[in-house]
Order: sequence, then C-alpha cells, then structure tokens
Amino acid sequence: MTPYAFPNHQEFRDRERELGALRTWYADAGADPIFIVLGRRRVGKSWLMREFAHGLRADILVCDETLPSNQLQRFAAQLRDSVGVPLALRSAADLFEVLFGLGRQEPYLAIIDEFPNLLGHGGRADSELAAVLEDQLGRSRTKFLLAGSQVMTMDRLLRPRAPLYGRARRLTVPPMSFQQSRPFLEPQHSGPELIERFAIAGGMPRYLQQLGARGTLRASICRAVLDPLSAPLYDEPRTVLSMELTEPTIHFTLLATLARRQQSSLADLTSATGLDRGLLGRYLNVMRELFLVDAAAPMFSTAKQRKHRYRVRDNLMRFWFAYVFPNQGILSSLRDVGPFFDAAIAPHIPEFVSCAFEEVCRDWVRLHFNTEVGSWWGLSLNELRRSRQRTSEEIDVVAGTGGRAVVVGEAKWTNRQMSPQVLTELRDFKIPALEQAQVDTRTAQVVLFSKSGFHPALHAEAVSGRVRLVDLHELLST
Repeated sequence: MTPYAFPNHQEFRDRERELGALRTWYADAGADPIFIVLGRRRVGKSWLMREFAHGLRADILVCDETLPSNQLQRFAAQLRDSVGVPLALRSAADLFEVLFGLGRQEPYLAIIDEFPNLLGHGGRADSELAAVLEDQLGRSRTKFLLAGSQVMTMDRLLRPRAPLYGRARRLTVPPMSFQQSRPFLEPQHSGPELIERFAIAGGMPRYLQQLGARGTLRASICRAVLDPLSAPLYDEPRTVLSMELTEPTIHFTLLATLARRQQSSLADLTSATGLDRGLLGRYLNVMRELFLVDAAAPMFSTAKQRKHRYRVRDNLMRFWFAYVFPNQGILSSLRDVGPFFDAAIAPHIPEFVSCAFEEVCRDWVRLHFNTEVGSWWGLSLNELRRSRQRTSEEIDVVAGTGGRAVVVGEAKWTNRQMSPQVLTELRDFKIPALEQAQVDTRTAQVVLFSKSGFHPALHAEAVSGRVRLVDLHELLST
C-alpha cells in the first residue's frame, strides 16, 4: 500500500501542538483506537488530519449528504486499491470491518471526515463502529480519526451512554492565535496591516486566506465580505450558525447585541434581549464551546467575586454582525459597496481593531513573562466614588498570580503618539484601585503598548527604568 501524500504538505503552517498530540497517540499501541477531532467549519481540521496522515499508510474518506448506501458504494470504489480486490459494502459495519482488516499486519490510519453525514438519515454508524471495535480489539493496528464541522453532533459521540463513550479521545482544534496566523498574512502585509487583517479575519485559516490577499484593506473587505453577489464570506456566519444551532434566531440576537459593544455583562444582555438569565447562560455556553463567544473575569478575582463580561470572540463574526447583518438590505441594493465601506466602516476601523490589538499585547506579555495574563476592571478609589469624580477603572493588560501583579499596562491603537496622560491615569487612579482590590502591585512593571509611538516624556520615563515602552516594531518582532 502506497503511503498517503498530502498535496498541500509544503503549504501547511503551524498546529504543532495538535500534530504532536496525534503523533503521540498514533505511536502508542495501547492508546484508544479512535480520536475524535472537533472544530468549527473553516478552522482547518481537514488540512490538519491530512498533514498528520502524510507519509503514513492511510485512507481518507469524506462523507457527504447523500444516502449512506451511496456513500458506501463510493467508499468501496475508493478503497479497492488499498484492499486489492473489489468490495461490496452493505453497511457501515462492513466498512469498519474492511478498515480494521487493513491494519491486521501493519499500522494503518483511517480518516473519516464529516462523520455526522454518515450518522444521518437514521444511521447508526457510531453504534456499528463500537460493535466492530469490540470484536477487533487486539487483532488490528488500525486507528481512526473521526471529524466533522457540526461540533455539537461530534461532541455527543463522547457523552455518557453514547456508543463510543470511553472508547475514544477528543482533540479540539481552536482558532489560531495572532502569531500562528501571521504566515497567512506575510509577506504581502506588514506592520499595522497584520493586526488589522487579523482583527477582521480572526484565527480561521479560510478567512485569513480571503482577507490576507494582496491589496488594500478596503479592497479585501469589499471583495471577501461585503459584496452580496460574489463575496465568499458574505453569508459565512449565517452558514456556520445554521449548521451548528437548533435555535439560530436567539443566537443571532445575542451575537448582534454583543457586536454593538466591546463587551457586555449578563445583566446587560438580559436587559437587551429580555431572556431569562438561566436560559441566556445556556445559550452563551453553547457559543463558548464553538469559540464564538468569550467570557472574561477581572484578573485576580475569586470565583465568588467574578462578574463575567461576554464578547464576540470570533473576529469575522463580530465584524459581520456589526456591519453586514444590520445592513443587508442596503448592501443588496448597491452596485458598488466601496462607498458603503468608506461611510459606514472606515471611520470605525481603529476602534474595531483596538480590541484585537489588546489581545495581541496580552499574548506578548504571556510569552515574555510566562504568567497568567488578562485585563482588570473594578471600582474606583472609595474617596473618588464618594465625591462622584470617578466610579470605575479598567486596565487593558494585567499579569501575575497569587494576588501579586507582575505587569500592569495599557494598549492604544490610535494614529497619535501615546500621551503621558495615559501613564498619569494609570499611576494616579488605576493602579491604586487595583491595590484597593487587594492586589499587590509593589514589584509590578508598567508596560505601555502603542501603535504610533510615544510622547518624549514617556521615553524619559523609560530611560529611568520605571516604564517599558513596546512599539509596534517590537511587538511584531517576537
């Protein structure tokens, strides 16, 4: 049997953590023979599995939405070269028997992509796989990778009382970080453009390919997202939600509400949607599992103190619900979407990008200080609240552990140099409020991040050693 050769092997980027987990599993003869790969549509599961299979004795079977009998007929033809004789597959059990047989003498990898399609139409493919597995244990060196873009369906395969429960491992493929995404954007883009593109595409390889193409940001957004007739991502969020969720209307409402603001509390969402808090929490949890929504608590807060804030985690979803979803009628009537971008989107790009920029800065701190990183918000100093001068404080970047801050910093994505006022506010109001919340800041280093450089007065502070300044060049040199 000829080893599998991935045609796009040279183009594959990163995913070292996931590949390492798969390689360790495959090399372990005593490991569970099934690995279930979960991840949203467009996150790169198919390429990951093919890269892993590169050079191995492997077959890749891709299920579709036709009847299982049609799929089995197609798989029989595909597997003929591997088996060496014509096949007749009457059931999923027959298919699994053949795949286990291919690993009778040597290790063999069977990848079944879009597995939920084989479960459709009343199919019992997971039950049949479990039954055949029981019969083949110890007699075959075949291992299975099962994947699908319907995350919730795939997740159900691993729940208690499911046929494969206790017989399979789970690998969740998350969206890429900014650093992992850079190969999709370089060398055609550099400097601020890297963060701008990531702020809209997020860490999804397919979105990065579309929005990372050469050309201006305006041209890329118009071509890939805004044009109703030809933009490949114009309906992408709707497709993702329709595939995954049984009640997309409520999830659309929540995502649209969250996209209008950077982050919202549960109370804010309850007020905006009218949904019961318990029901709202369940919907938010589903979207968190899909990496659509994130929940954050202030750094150093205890479980009892935590008041989570929710935000749209997927950058393309946030962009789509902010600018496309509420303007679909307008966009569908335009011959040229360029003027719409100029009027409705371009003035808000800096504010939109700032959220992603803060996350990139937190990643930089995480890498350089090797500690937990987040943001912090809380009450202003008591005397300031009593006098109604200030009510609350927020700090963009806070790092540390055990009640002791290691880094306290701010991040500004503007076209102006960072003003000394940013440092003054941090020292006079924000750090004291953090100390009032029982956080030890005595040895914390102040780190300031700026897209457009720093006022000379801040450079003087940096020379004194009291402050560290990180400009865009240093941030992107990591």
